[in-house]
Amino acid sequence: MIETMQIYPPGSIIDNRYEIVSQPLMGGMGLVYFCIDHMENRPVALKTFRTIYLSDRRARDLFLREGTAWINLGQHPNIVRCYNIDRVDSKQEIYLALELVTRKQGKKDASLRSWLIPGKPLPLKQALLFTLQIVQGMSYANKKIPGFVHRDLKPENLLIGADKLAGLGTNRLRITDFGLANILEESNLAISTNSAKPSGEFFLQRTQLTNGVAGTPLYMAPEQWQGGQLGCHTDIYATGCILYEMITGEFTATGDSIDALKTAHCYGELRPLPTTLPVFIQELLSNCLMLRGNERYQTWDELRNALEDAWFQLTGNRIVCEEYKKEAYSEEILAIGWAYNSIGVSYQDIGNANVAQKYFEHAWSVGEAEEEYDLAATSMGNLGNAHRNLGNLHYSIDCFKQALIIMLNLQDQNGAVNALGGLGTVYLEIGQAELAKRHFEKALSLLKEYIEDKDQAIESRLLGNLGLAYRKMGDAHQAIKYFEEVLTICRKTENKQTIGDALGNLGTAYFQLDNFHKAKDYFLQRLNVAREIGNPNGEGTALGNLGLVYQKEDDYLTALTYHKQALEIMRRIEYLHGAGDILNNLGNTYKHLGNLQDALKSFEERLGIALKIGDRQGEVNGLGNLGLVCLEIGKTDQAIHYLEEALIVAREINDHVKERITLIDLGNIYSGVNNSLRAINYFQRALSVALKFDDRQGEAWSSWGLGEEYVKMGDLHKAVIAMQVCVDFEQSTGHPDAENDAATVAKLRSEID
Repeated sequence: MIETMQIYPPGSIIDNRYEIVSQPLMGGMGLVYFCIDHMENRPVALKTFRTIYLSDRRARDLFLREGTAWINLGQHPNIVRCYNIDRVDSKQEIYLALELVTRKQGKKDASLRSWLIPGKPLPLKQALLFTLQIVQGMSYANKKIPGFVHRDLKPENLLIGADKLAGLGTNRLRITDFGLANILEESNLAISTNSAKPSGEFFLQRTQLTNGVAGTPLYMAPEQWQGGQLGCHTDIYATGCILYEMITGEFTATGDSIDALKTAHCYGELRPLPTTLPVFIQELLSNCLMLRGNERYQTWDELRNALEDAWFQLTGNRIVCEEYKKEAYSEEILAIGWAYNSIGVSYQDIGNANVAQKYFEHAWSVGEAEEEYDLAATSMGNLGNAHRNLGNLHYSIDCFKQALIIMLNLQDQNGAVNALGGLGTVYLEIGQAELAKRHFEKALSLLKEYIEDKDQAIESRLLGNLGLAYRKMGDAHQAIKYFEEVLTICRKTENKQTIGDALGNLGTAYFQLDNFHKAKDYFLQRLNVAREIGNPNGEGTALGNLGLVYQKEDDYLTALTYHKQALEIMRRIEYLHGAGDILNNLGNTYKHLGNLQDALKSFEERLGIALKIGDRQGEVNGLGNLGLVCLEIGKTDQAIHYLEEALIVAREINDHVKERITLIDLGNIYSGVNNSLRAINYFQRALSVALKFDDRQGEAWSSWGLGEEYVKMGDLHKAVIAMQVCVDFEQSTGHPDAENDAATVAKLRSEID
């Protein structure tokens, strides 16, 4: 029997209440969605379950019972709060509405697992503070429900938020999945997947039944394996395994199969305690990992006291977990602020930057009001990204500058690197490639100089952005060097996602050099990587890029095929921003094929998407292309109307490149209808914009347009001066028209003489 499970796309409403704003996160027992609970007006993580666990009424009642127990735990800083549990009888679906815990920026997800790198221990102080929070949460749960045993403490069930725990200066840890191991055990259902085998690290980190007892093999106490009496000591054993892993970078038990791990745990054949650890830490771990349960710490209070003593011996300072400087209400408000930030990221990921912007603004206001400046800076940086995606580039720059100031004041070098990178990206989009390059270089320098544990993903992204800056500056060869460096880093880390991005950038650089053979090869490689890792966004982008190559080779029918495939993917994943870009390319392909009506429809749909998601950059592109295609079908007045609208938007979003291009297009239209005075007016305005922003290419094309109008008016002296500016630029850049245009100017000079 093949198990099926309904997956809801972003935008769906579950139970007339929960609006899904993210693609689902896959887990062993089901799915998790980021949602807005419209009834309570708050962000939640909505957890659903695989149909195998909901096969009959008894199973569903079991979920309701355990979910209710979780709800009854109430609120605690170190427990993921369960707000409510819903059962939809018509669909036999169960949902847990949980507190949404936002991952720290740069981490794959919010679990402790994403903080653990094999062979690379966490700092000892950080590991102790995380463990103290596990103990604090479990102590509360044990007092709230006497005799409570979690049964499945492991890094995957410990969530590290982006929010900091007041008074301790560390990220807040919360325990999750209360009662779910008990459900698995009582229902006597084992987790099974088509891909997992009963061996291998991934499988051994999954919750499963062993001898009728639920747990995760890498963290199960001997009594779990043997069907013995479980208690507080069982979860303390798992806590010891987690602490060992944090401070050594290794699993406590070795073995690549369930049997091997059973032997290691049940016969005390664990990895030895490193002799480099302080003696008091070795003693603490030893007392957590004793073979017999009655020889371990017997209560959470005992373990907490031991941890507090260890902290004192390590730092010379006393720490008391219960003391928090802020009220519980304030802690909850901050958690909601971080959740708003996370919801915003989810909306941004699905291409709805307009809604994302509102949630980032909510998060910013919470951070400001509560003086949680890390939240304020993070949400402000994300707001900068939202404005960038919306085309509000001036606002985007302001946001990144504010985020940078706060991060520098906080001495948060990682945050400063991200803000500098964001600024560089915006400067790149408004055509200030040199300024962008300087910001990327500063961010890279900061990363290498001050951040000991530098993130290779961030480093490769900055190097890639430097490559993009050089490509924008016309130096595709230097760009390729950076892209190749990125590819080398990514292949070492085996990060397929960034490998795909690097391959795409290399393809684009060779495309700029008119080396279409190499460009095509890299785009095909990117396509294969995207399909291999199931990245539809990357697949759609690669197909679109291949379409652009075939356009350049004048093979418009093949280009059309690729663009249609790319558009189908973008529509399927509901990535509206990507669909808009593909529609733009599709419209241009139809235009080259002479199919102006289909071109018109593509550009109209592109404009519609831009207006729907608030993509002002897409809006100006859609209006501009509509204007040009209207011109080709003889609707000159309509063309002028669209271009004037595009000009207004370009000014509003401070896109001087698009403003200059649109002014030149309008100048060419009036030139075509022999209205030289209006044409000159537009060319002069375009020239003014180009000079203001040191846009040499814009200066050249504006000057040539002016020169042609002066020729029509018989003022050859002015024409030569203007057109020579263009010739000088073409000769300096090796433009193919340089020789012909120089001959035209020489001929005009001879006529003057």
